[in-house]
Amino acid sequence: AACLTIRDGSLSGEPAAMLVAQLPVEFLVVHEVSNTDAVAKELTGSDTLKWSSFDDCDLTDDGVHELPLEQLYSLSVPDTKVTSAGLKELHRCKELRCLALDGRQFDDEVAAVVRALPKLVRFRVRGTDVTDEHLERLRQLGVEELYLEQTSASREGVASLKQAMPRCKVFVQ
Repeated sequence: AACLTIRDGSLSGEPAAMLVAQLPVEFLVVHEVSNTDAVAKELTGSDTLKWSSFDDCDLTDDGVHELPLEQLYSLSVPDTKVTSAGLKELHRCKELRCLALDGRQFDDEVAAVVRALPKLVRFRVRGTDVTDEHLERLRQLGVEELYLEQTSASREGVASLKQAMPRCKVFVQ
């Protein structure tokens, strides 16, 4: 299996999708690429994909629906067009260990779906729209590692979160 990184507009959706269709990709990183739903569609029948990152792309809910979520170990979709409605598809994830979202995506309904992921150990949430309200949702996750990146959460809120989750390593950037 291969590791494939497509970034910064080096390939757009259609050519990137053709490339993905020809390779048994296990690790896929797509960053700042347009038409990423086309790439996701090519991954529908993949039996090799385990790790995928679509940060800062135009991936939509339709693209998430196309991904082989049942077998993924890692999924990263912050700063995409993926909404909380599309993230309800995460219920299909039986192997997911790592998940990254942005604050806009992490609402109460998504938090409930994330809590039910049986193997999740690492959760990353980023963006200035992550507030102390989001920290309250995070308290309910049974993860071992939590990453807060570029958030608007208060120092007091983060301290309270760390106290409420003593077995969880909380990293703040």
